[in-house]
Amino acid sequence: LHFRSRYGINPLVLSLDQKGGGPNAQREIVRTRLQRTFAPMGSLQLGLLDRLLRQCYEARGIRHEDPTSWYCEPPSFADLEVLFQREIAAVKRPEKLEALRTKISPVFDCQIFSRPALPIREKGITRIDMSRLSSEVQFLASDILLRHLFREAMLAGEAPPGKLRTMLVIDEAKLLALRGKDDPLGILNRLATEARKYGLGLLLASQDLEHFTRDI
Repeated sequence: LHFRSRYGINPLVLSLDQKGGGPNAQREIVRTRLQRTFAPMGSLQLGLLDRLLRQCYEARGIRHEDPTSWYCEPPSFADLEVLFQREIAAVKRPEKLEALRTKISPVFDCQIFSRPALPIREKGITRIDMSRLSSEVQFLASDILLRHLFREAMLAGEAPPGKLRTMLVIDEAKLLALRGKDDPLGILNRLATEARKYGLGLLLASQDLEHFTRDI
């Protein structure tokens, strides 16, 4: 993944599970991920972001109360950037919108969140190289992808005893492990403590055991 990649990671792709998916759930996930990556982000900025994310889905005809609409082509961060530009041009005092746009500008500048979602093979190996991205974007892209895979595994239900569905192999894992190291909801901590029963395996590589939490 880099500035000229054909594919990207689309944070706005929906889970189609009617009991836990849809645009409302995905908006909350994306809002929380951006808040953690670009902290601090106050309630006003979160409210503005949530409204624009809702409009992104509505512009594609996707409504939470109509699960058949979830199969429509999802928006991407390219749609979110266009909405920012329209709103900034339309309001008389755009300072708050401009401040929020500036805060999360790395997700627009790198463009990997504005491209078609990277296809993950159901069988075989999918290797994703993020080494050319900035550390902030590496963290966000990895965090979003791992949370998506974990959530899809949970929605699929518990795996039969001993069955491995997917092995997640993460090199330079310190880039994820050292952010919010003591947060039990950090994605590596959750994978280490919860993922096995859903058929996920986890292999982490780093230079020092001190990079990892007690949970891991």
